[in-house]
Amino acid sequence: MTEQSFRVPGIGVDPGAGAGQPLAEVDLADAVTSAVLDVDGVASMHGGIFGEAATYLPGRRVLGVRIRPTGTEVNVVAEPGYPLPALADRIRAAVLGVPGAVAPVDVHIDGIEDHPVPDQRRPDDPPTTRRSPAGDRPGTSPPEEATP
Repeated sequence: MTEQSFRVPGIGVDPGAGAGQPLAEVDLADAVTSAVLDVDGVASMHGGIFGEAATYLPGRRVLGVRIRPTGTEVNVVAEPGYPLPALADRIRAAVLGVPGAVAPVDVHIDGIEDHPVPDQRRPDDPPTTRRSPAGDRPGTSPPEEATP
């Protein structure tokens, strides 16, 4: 069975349009994507290893969100420095906050963004020292210095 955008009665409702009215401007998958990207700690959406995690719409697909009558699957890339279980809980809560979202919500964290983490030291912290390549690890000795 191919993935498609679908409308199930009561799913994908616009709260401003009255109960049971379909989303007029934004598809449910787009609303879920927007809610997920607003969560602190989410770097981007991810399509899964083979790009299979997506909702297919006419002429395009929404990467990282798969909505089915039995639940919602969300695939993301996390920013470094966030506890992953707590991040998954915040993502799940954000998705369930979207009107018409389908529970349960399965969150897959497919990776962690690899950009460098900014230096988090305070100005009054002592400077850090770099470890030498050898000599300060058990079972190793410092390199011999050449004597003239």
